[in-house]
Amino acid sequence: MLTLAFTRMASMTAVFGYVTCIDFMNNMGHCNFEIVPTWLFNIFPPLKYLMYTPSFHSLHHTQFRTNYSLFMPFYDYFYGTIDKASDQLHDSTSKREEEIPDVAHLTHLTTPTSIYHLRLGFAYLASNPYMPKWYLCLMWPVTAWSMILTWAYGHAFIVEGNRFDKLKLQTWAIPKYNF
Repeated sequence: MLTLAFTRMASMTAVFGYVTCIDFMNNMGHCNFEIVPTWLFNIFPPLKYLMYTPSFHSLHHTQFRTNYSLFMPFYDYFYGTIDKASDQLHDSTSKREEEIPDVAHLTHLTTPTSIYHLRLGFAYLASNPYMPKWYLCLMWPVTAWSMILTWAYGHAFIVEGNRFDKLKLQTWAIPKYNF
């Protein structure tokens, strides 16, 4: 980003793209579950040097003097600071058995903007009863993509899961809109 400023080549698009990419990678590294499947690294091996995973970053927090790189493991491979268990940890966390819930609460979307009222959306909206908000019209590009994704995905997905003693609870969203 400093290079863009010093060369006077900065633009709002470049700054927005950089901040978005950095925020996405930072959030992905701290999310505590694997987003990137193992098969992706098998198909495109150089990707493992260019993009870190939550399991790779978790070793940075749990082990001493390993996995220092910020978003690109290339430097850890180059300087020999990579933890040897990184690949095995990624494989083992990706192969977790599916949990069968004791209780499943089904919910569905009512309007295109109701997706923002899920806990995955905006916390403020999720904590209040559903009321259409005028400012959600500004989110129509994102709303359109979410509608396409839910249509393509086609079956219920887990919104949240909780444990209470030995009881496993899940909330599932059915990706169908009621127009």
